[in-house]
Amino acid sequence: TRWAQGGVAAAIGEGDTPEEHLDDTLVAGAGLCDEEAVRTLVTEGPGAVRRLIETGAHFDRDSEGAIELAREG
Repeated sequence: TRWAQGGVAAAIGEGDTPEEHLDDTLVAGAGLCDEEAVRTLVTEGPGAVRRLIETGAHFDRDSEGAIELAREG
């Protein structure tokens, strides 16, 4: 949609958890989200990002080589 921000949403930052990602997404979804679908997304998301990196996908990185993370919303 024209509202899409781009990027990948996954709990891969230090101290970030899939459970917090689930809660944040459900709150932002204002009752419109399918909770089981969101649970699958946030649970499988970190592994999917790791697999993308392993297969050569490029992500923006900081000067120390860590993936640049941002908070949405």
